Amino acid sequence: MQGTGFRYMVQTQQPRIKGEILLARARDAWVPAWPQKVRAILAMCGDRYVSAAKISTVILEDYGLTFRLFRLMNSAFFSVHRKDLVSIRYMVVLLGLENLAHAVSKAHVLRPVKRVSFTRDINLFFIARGVFASLLALHLAYEAKCDTEKTAIVAMFRNLGEVVASLVIPQIVLSSLKAGSPVIDEAKFKKSCGGYSPENLGFELARNWNMPELIRLAICPSRFNLETREDEEQRLFVLADLARELILQGLMKHKRSGNKRMRFTRKSLRDDYNLDDKTIDYAFSNAIMELYRKNGFFYKILDSQGLFDFILNSNETY
Repeated sequence: MQGTGFRYMVQTQQPRIKGEILLARARDAWVPAWPQKVRAILAMCGDRYVSAAKISTVILEDYGLTFRLFRLMNSAFFSVHRKDLVSIRYMVVLLGLENLAHAVSKAHVLRPVKRVSFTRDINLFFIARGVFASLLALHLAYEAKCDTEKTAIVAMFRNLGEVVASLVIPQIVLSSLKAGSPVIDEAKFKKSCGGYSPENLGFELARNWNMPELIRLAICPSRFNLETREDEEQRLFVLADLARELILQGLMKHKRSGNKRMRFTRKSLRDDYNLDDKTIDYAFSNAIMELYRKNGFFYKILDSQGLFDFILNSNETY
C-alpha cells in the first residue's frame, strides 16, 4: 500500500439484498483473528504461571479473538447462570487455559496479504478501525479515570455491524461509501439492505448471539435510554463514542467539515472529562504508537488514509 489515498470501484447500479437474507448470512459470520495474536495466546496457554490479566490484554488487542470469546462465553451453554458477562479477564478465568487454547485454535484466521486492496479486502479496514478505536478509548479512559477494559470493549464493538457487513456483503458496502471517504453512507446502505442500517444490523446480530446489553447498547445507542444507566456506564459509553467520532472525522476527506467536528469532540472531552489538549494528544500518541508496535499491519492500513497525520496535526488549528 503506497498511501495514495482512498480508492474504490464506482458501480453503475447499486447492488441490493433483502433484509432477511442479509440477517441469515450475517448470523453465521465470524470475525477473523490476526495469526500472530492466535499464536501468542496459544503459547501463553502452555505456561501454567501466566496471569489472566496478561492473556486478556492480548485478546483485547485483536478484534477476532475478542469477538470469538464474547460469542462463546455469552452463548446459552455458558451464560445460563451468568447474564451480561463482559470482563475478558473473568472469561479467561472461567474457561481455564486448556479450554481457552481449544477455543482460540478454532478461530478463523486472517490470511496476511502483501498489498491490501479496498475493493478486495474492505473488511480489513473496518477491523483495523475497530482495533484502533479500542486502543484510543482505552487510553482516553485511563486519563479520564473510567473503566479501561469496558471502555475499550465498547469502543471496539461499536462498529460490529460495519465489520460483519464488510465480511458478508462487501460489494454493497463498497457501493454505500461516502464519496472519497472510507465511511459508510447510512442512507445508501439502508436503501440496499432492506432498511437496515449498520447499527441496526449489528444490534440484531448481538441480540441473536445473546451478547450482553452493554454491547448491544454500544452498537446501537439510539435504541436505549442512556439516562437509565449508572453514571459510570454513561461516562464510558460517551467516551467510547467520542473516540469513534475522532477516528471518523480523521477519515473524512472534507477536512473543513472534519476540523469543525473535531473541535466539537475535543471540547466535549475537555468539558465532560476534564481532559486538556495536552492530555488528549498524549492519549492519541500512545494509541497510535501502540497500534504500530503491536499490529503494524493495521497501522499501515489506517495510515494509508492519512488518519494519523490528521489526528496528530488537528490541534494545530485550534
